Amino acid sequence: MKKLILGITALAGLVSAVASHAEVPNSLGYIAPNKTATIYCGASRFFPGSPPTTIVANERVGGLETNFLVTNTSEDKTLEIVKIDIYAMTGVLISRLTPRSIIPTPDGDPFFKWTIAPHETTRLPNQATLPLTQQSKPYLLWNNVVFTVKNAGPGSILAPMVFSDFIEKELPSIGGNVLARVRADCVYR
Repeated sequence: MKKLILGITALAGLVSAVASHAEVPNSLGYIAPNKTATIYCGASRFFPGSPPTTIVANERVGGLETNFLVTNTSEDKTLEIVKIDIYAMTGVLISRLTPRSIIPTPDGDPFFKWTIAPHETTRLPNQATLPLTQQSKPYLLWNNVVFTVKNAGPGSILAPMVFSDFIEKELPSIGGNVLARVRADCVYR
C-alpha cells in the first residue's frame, strides 16, 4: 500500500499545476515585506476498490485523507494566511477560504489559525478542503489546495514549510487506525 501512497503523492504533484500567479520567495527562501507567496499542495479523498461515485460511508476498504501543515519558520515574525483556494482536478475553483471562513475541525483538534506566530504550526483538516455539499458525505475527490501567505510586517520573513499529510486508515469498523503516513512538500510557484 505504501507504493500506492507514493504513486498518489507523485500524481498529486503533477495535478497541482493550477493556473494562478503570485510572487515566489527569493532564491534564499524569504518573502519580502507586504508581499505574498503562493504554495500549491496536492490533496486527495481516494478510496480504492469502489466505483468513483461511491460515498465514503459505503466503502469496503480504507482510504486516504489529506491534511495540511503550515509552519512559520521565522524567529520573530508573524505569518498571515490570506486565502486558501481549493481546485478540482480539472482546475475549476471548488471553494475559497478566507480569514472570515469557519474551518470545520474534528473534535479535540486545535482550531485552524490564519495568523501563525514564530515557530508555530497550524493544521488545515481534510474536512475543510471539501465543498460544503460534500463535508458530511464526501465522494471520491482529487483536489489541489493553494495557500496564499503574506509577510505583513517589516523586514523579510522566511518562507513557511507547508506539507500535504497523506494518511491511510483502516476501516472504522476494524479500528480506524493509521496504517501509513506520507508527507509531501508543497511547491512554491
